[in-house]
Amino acid sequence: GLSDAESRRYSPELHGSFPLHWFAVDRSLTATDSAWSDGGMASAEELLAPHREGLRLPPGTAALPLHPWQAADLLSRPQVAALQETGLLHDLGPHGEHWHPTSSIRTVHRPGARVMLKLSLGVRITNSRRENLRKELHRGVEVHRLLSTGLAERWQREHPGFDIVRDPAWLAVDDPEGTPVTGLDVMLRQNPFGRGDDAVCIAGLTAQRPRPGQPLMRSRL
Repeated sequence: GLSDAESRRYSPELHGSFPLHWFAVDRSLTATDSAWSDGGMASAEELLAPHREGLRLPPGTAALPLHPWQAADLLSRPQVAALQETGLLHDLGPHGEHWHPTSSIRTVHRPGARVMLKLSLGVRITNSRRENLRKELHRGVEVHRLLSTGLAERWQREHPGFDIVRDPAWLAVDDPEGTPVTGLDVMLRQNPFGRGDDAVCIAGLTAQRPRPGQPLMRSRL
C-alpha cells in the first residue's frame, strides 16, 4: 500500500499532484499501437511529445512516462535492472508539469492536455495490483476501432452526449527476447473534458459528505 506521505501526494481525495517520472527506452524494445483519431491520426509518441518538452533523450531511444511510485518500485525488479545494466533503459527522473490523479488514482490528467494517462501502479487496490496487462493495452485500441466503424454514432443518435472511455493508444516495453516487461508501459486515454468544463465524478456526486450538510447532488441541482 501507500504510506501516509505517498497518499497525500498521489490520492485524488487529498488533491495530490506530481510530475511524471520519465525513462528513455531503446527503440528496439518498444511496443506500441495507436488508433487515435481525435484531431487527426497520431502515434503514442506524438501524443506524449508535448509533455516531455525540454527532456534530453539518448540517441535511438523513446520517452516513456511512469507514475513516480511505479518508477521507484521497478528499479528494484531484476528484469528492469538488467535493461539498465545493458544500456537499453535509462532513468531520466521526474520532469514536466504536475499531473493530477483521477478517481481511479493511477489515471492522471492535466488541465488543457489532449490525453489522460493510465499508468501502471503495482499497489494492491481493492482486489489486484493495478499494472496494465498487455492484453488490456491491445483491447483499448480494438474497442476504439470498433466504435469508429459507426457504432458510437448510432448510439449517440439515440442518446446524445453519451460516450464511453476511449483508450486508443499505448506505449510499452519488451525485453530482448520479446517478453513484455510488466509495469513498464502507459495507456493514452482521450480527455473528453475542456479546461472550463465542470466535470463531476458520479461517485463523488452521490456519496454522503463527511460533514453535515446537503448531499453534493442536491446542492448542485
